Amino acid sequence: MEGWYNRTRTVYERKSSRMFEAYVSAAISVSYLRTTLTRIKLGMAEDEPIGKSLIARTDCDMDPFDEDSLTPDAYARWSQASAAITMPGAPVSRMRMIACKGFKDDVGSNEGDGGASTGMCLVGECQPPDLKFYVTKYADLFDTPVPLSPHQQSAVKVLNGLGDLRYWVMVAHENHILFQDDRIRTAYAAAMEQVARTINPNRAPGSRSPIDFMGLEE
Repeated sequence: MEGWYNRTRTVYERKSSRMFEAYVSAAISVSYLRTTLTRIKLGMAEDEPIGKSLIARTDCDMDPFDEDSLTPDAYARWSQASAAITMPGAPVSRMRMIACKGFKDDVGSNEGDGGASTGMCLVGECQPPDLKFYVTKYADLFDTPVPLSPHQQSAVKVLNGLGDLRYWVMVAHENHILFQDDRIRTAYAAAMEQVARTINPNRAPGSRSPIDFMGLEE
């Protein structure tokens, strides 16, 4: 019985992993994409500093900088250019986390809390059960990948789509940024490396296997 208990526990961990990894991939991808397009809009080179560099505060920071090191005009130009970038198809999602301190209905940071995601859904699709673990009688133990509810699966699919190079190129073109596809690809590669480091920091150096980027499954 202990073996079956551990297997069930692993199933819940794998469900949590599928959802949280989709969120991480989308958050990093969108952040890097917005920074890249803002730089292009302002005519900045790839390696041109925005301001005084800082240590990244989150994994989503592509080029962390000290806002106070910019003149008011320079900061206003950056902020306005960044805010003007549109992200067609980028959804609003809800996610429930279990941390040592209890339930919370936002992702925030679960670092050090032993956190896990019990459920997620896109705003407009959400039903109360979607924020809980989706439990089946047999599929949880035998299916690969482990099953999610239809709305959870929908959220994972949409969020993973934000980490697709085709989405990056489409967003660039929608923002009237043309003939910059090589630069977009370079920034995209950097974003995917950050996703890999965040999801699986113990992967073999240089490995680009899909399992290194998206965890146990898919």
